[in-house]
Amino acid sequence: MQTSQLILAIDGGQTSTGIWLLSKCREYSGYRQTRGFQYTTENSGVTSPLSQTESIIAAINELVAEGSFTLADIVAVSCSFSGHPPGLGAYLRSLPQAQIHVMEDSEAAYLGSLWHDPGVSLISGTGTVALASDGERRKIIGGWGYLFGDFGGAWGIVRQAVTRAAYASEGLSPPTQLENALLEHFQVKSFRTLIWDLYEGRRQRHQFGSAAPLVLHLAEAGDTAAKEVVHEAARELAGYVLAGMRQMRLASPVALGYAGGVLVGSAYLRSQITVLLREQQVEVKAWLRGSAIAGSALKALEMSGIGITPQIRQDMAALAGNLK
Repeated sequence: MQTSQLILAIDGGQTSTGIWLLSKCREYSGYRQTRGFQYTTENSGVTSPLSQTESIIAAINELVAEGSFTLADIVAVSCSFSGHPPGLGAYLRSLPQAQIHVMEDSEAAYLGSLWHDPGVSLISGTGTVALASDGERRKIIGGWGYLFGDFGGAWGIVRQAVTRAAYASEGLSPPTQLENALLEHFQVKSFRTLIWDLYEGRRQRHQFGSAAPLVLHLAEAGDTAAKEVVHEAARELAGYVLAGMRQMRLASPVALGYAGGVLVGSAYLRSQITVLLREQQVEVKAWLRGSAIAGSALKALEMSGIGITPQIRQDMAALAGNLK
């Protein structure tokens, strides 16, 4: 049996949950991905609300066994969630040697990109949220969920694209390449079928969000409807930046952290945000890629007694970027 001090980082998103177990010296690294967070309003009663917690615990046990460790080897746990899996806190507190830290996914993404530096960190995955900081104070912007926000994330982008395409298919708005492209992507014959699949629970929001790269591609290629959808997404995210700058009294140029599959995967969306900010006399100092799982891991390393240097931040970002 190996003897090693381990840290555990958990990032619970709406699409999936990442569990990363690694040794303090980073000679061991193991990763698992399980189901994501589901809002109570989306839970039809078929799926147990504890299933996310149970899958996380099972993944932790698998990783510990894989490395021939014990749960007592885990000395620090840092978790970030867009929701709060019931029962997980009690399980983590039962780990015999571990310090525990739980934070919002916005804080973890900020730590993963900017650490403690001034700036604004944006998440655009299934949903959207931001965190602004002057280096001491922090303020969360957005994060209102799919009913009242998330317009700049995968769900919001595809929801608007499907709406535009459905209207176009009935002659309510001009034709768009989104019509055929979305029907082909979801492998359905009509938007009525697609939309009612969502209403009746045969499709989930994160499955809708899988079409976001397609919408972004068509926007970059010049489709008018797709461009308008992406412009609205960029406008929301640029608004997060401007609101965060006002509240934290940040001056231009501003450092922007970014995380989440939509922003990480689309230089075009980032460029549109840059343009909108420039229209408000705000320049971007740098776009700094991060992730909530990297931020959680850095926090756990710090809790275990390791000082976080620029080199460690760089190393952890590289490791996190290769997790599968």
